[in-house]
Amino acid sequence: MRKGGEAEPRNIQLELFPSGRRFQGHGLDVSNTTDRVYTVSHNGDHSSVDIFQISYNQDCLVSLPWACQPVSLTFLRSITSNIFPNYGLNDVVEVEDNQIYVTQWQPFSFPIRGTNHPETFMENLQRMSSWFVHKTGLKMTEVFHCSWTGNSDANCVAASDQKFVGANGMTIDQDRAVVYINDPEDKMITILERDKETGKLNKISEITMAFGADNIEY
Repeated sequence: MRKGGEAEPRNIQLELFPSGRRFQGHGLDVSNTTDRVYTVSHNGDHSSVDIFQISYNQDCLVSLPWACQPVSLTFLRSITSNIFPNYGLNDVVEVEDNQIYVTQWQPFSFPIRGTNHPETFMENLQRMSSWFVHKTGLKMTEVFHCSWTGNSDANCVAASDQKFVGANGMTIDQDRAVVYINDPEDKMITILERDKETGKLNKISEITMAFGADNIEY
């Protein structure tokens, strides 16, 4: 926070966001390259990655305290895929202006109305299976690579053969060549090298932690 800046956070206006759609954002990535914000959102019946363009009010930014809204976010698009578990995504990073990586935190979808309110046999089965996977430490989650052209639907695939108990926080280096994936239940940060042609990630190292961490930033 800048010296003399406001101590209290301000609401940021989401412009052109789809009317009536739920937004439950977390796992943010702010790109200094494209001035975009990427956020995982859980929307009730599906999870997505929502992309916003940052607009700065320069006249407002130079004044302290702020007398106007210093920044706004304009909705650009949502990235969805049938391989995204409902409520199962956690973090996202920009790779290029048309590519992202997103971590899968849960091995199976959560019930639409939450874990305490399963309504179908499949929702009950998935809830119990998720509990079993986490208790036994089975590695069943992964990282997805999504790419798109223009306004076309994104193509999302597994980015690596590497599996995790619960792929959580993620970050990428300044050259966008190395990706770091945190698995708090395994107390491990996995380091993967990015193939810039294919988007595939190949493990090169790992950091063993004394405790489980959460979000990480390069």
